Amino acid sequence: MKKTLMTVAVATCAAVVTAQAVTSANIVGYYKVAKPAGALQLAGMNLQQGDLNEVLDDSDFVGSYYASSADSLLMWDDGIQNYVGYALYDDTAYYTPGSREWRPTADFYSAAPAIPVAQGAAIWFQSVASSSATDGMFTGEAVIASNATHNIVANLNMIAFPFSATVDLNDTDLKNLGTGGYYASSSDSILIWDTGINNYVGYALYDDTAYYTPGTVEWRPTANFYVPAGDIDIDLGKGFWYNAVSGFTWTEANPYIDNL
Repeated sequence: MKKTLMTVAVATCAAVVTAQAVTSANIVGYYKVAKPAGALQLAGMNLQQGDLNEVLDDSDFVGSYYASSADSLLMWDDGIQNYVGYALYDDTAYYTPGSREWRPTADFYSAAPAIPVAQGAAIWFQSVASSSATDGMFTGEAVIASNATHNIVANLNMIAFPFSATVDLNDTDLKNLGTGGYYASSSDSILIWDTGINNYVGYALYDDTAYYTPGTVEWRPTANFYVPAGDIDIDLGKGFWYNAVSGFTWTEANPYIDNL
């Protein structure tokens, strides 16, 4: 099998992904996501599916023998429309060699099961105030498939762009597949967490084609819904909430497939 070595970098204001090695089978890489101490961050999985204890570099996180004093994660379960919680277990202060791994908070003193993190999933980071690391690192295989499919359910979905790149929201097929409207309140909406203000910024799918020809369909800030949208970048490593009026299958084409 022919092996090709190359370096690929995609930089954003919040994260950098670097391919470590490229072969005809896979691209192994990593990216970093800001992880402010004592604060929340909604991160995105822009790599192929992997196990939580392999995807996240635990050296960037605070572990503890007690879940309440460890860095924690929340992943959304569409099936139960609720969060499932994890925390970084660390007993190395008491045992040699000891264990250090992400475990479900509901069963913190049992060895970790497999914890899959799906391509295109989103994860809440909750850093303890004593955390000294300012970034969390994701490692795994970059997405090289030509397409990705994600089931969007009615109501809330906690998701990420399913490819290893930054993208403008209006360049995604969410614009074509979602429910738009002339009023933000009756349209699909998106909430993106802004760590600078420690709050969400909202967008909704504007659609005036029932009133104008050819009309306009595009994502716009809900705070300024009747003004044409500028760039709405979803940075590498960024997760977001998608609130769907009705469910649909999101199929997205790989934006960099021709460059692989």
